[in-house]
Amino acid sequence: MSGCKYLEPKSQITGSRRYSFNNDGQLNLVMNCFASEGRHDFVTGAMVCGPNVFYNCNAEKTNADIGPHHRWATGTLFDNITTDGEINVQDRGNWGTGHGWAGANQVIWNCTASRAAIQNPWTSAKNYVIGLNGEKYDGRLKGRPGAEWEGQNKPGLTPMSLYTAQLKARSKQKTL
Repeated sequence: MSGCKYLEPKSQITGSRRYSFNNDGQLNLVMNCFASEGRHDFVTGAMVCGPNVFYNCNAEKTNADIGPHHRWATGTLFDNITTDGEINVQDRGNWGTGHGWAGANQVIWNCTASRAAIQNPWTSAKNYVIGLNGEKYDGRLKGRPGAEWEGQNKPGLTPMSLYTAQLKARSKQKTL
């Protein structure tokens, strides 16, 4: 999906509504998309296997966070996402229908958010935050292991996009 816009939704701002770009599958690419007044604008649902990519997308006037939404989504890259809200990968506890650990093996790359809570699950999975511009906070439930953070609020991340760098490397391999 590329170049889509989610504008002026008309509904209550509550559970199961206004999920602007909700991915419940795998091998999906959402790129160059825009959301305004949504709720969970760029998210994955429960037990999503990945790999999936949200690339070069923007959200404004957000009503909830961006990231894996609930129940152990794996293998998502959030690359160059800009939001005036939050990006979270965390233990969501008993929110909603008992969301639990939202995501594992998630990568937040060169994103901008007002703040972010990125945690590692208790088990063997890791989550990574590279080049996030925004405040780091503990998240809903305190005492959870923190993700791997590098380059927070530092300009000049190279490569600027992990998705495009991997695409370029793969294209070079095909031409050899």
